[in-house]
Amino acid sequence: MADKKFNSTAFRKELVKIMPGYKWTVHRAENPKEYITATGIKTAGFNRTSTLEVVRREHTRFGKPGIEYTVRSAGFGLKARWLAEKTDGTLARALRELQSYYEYTAQEYSSGASDLESARKVKDAA
Repeated sequence: MADKKFNSTAFRKELVKIMPGYKWTVHRAENPKEYITATGIKTAGFNRTSTLEVVRREHTRFGKPGIEYTVRSAGFGLKARWLAEKTDGTLARALRELQSYYEYTAQEYSSGASDLESARKVKDAA
């Protein structure tokens, strides 16, 4: 479809190039011509601090071949739940969208915590 020379070795090189801080495992797929999946982990000692899953799909839309990346990540621990998922036409954009989502969410929660803290201080002073 989109790239006939693409295989698990090329996928691993792409992943390591853009996210070298993760240890990558590329998984065997039943039909690697349609999609390929990889899991990256970051560890601190024996503790898994982060898990990142990347799925690369080749597709045809409106008669044109293309590629789609879906990325999702989980936090601390082997059985941590997936926190968010983003999809885009390039791996870099999908990862950036995921990061931007986390930054926005962190700011939103931080703002809520700050509002609660400041309201509590006003009451305590009265």
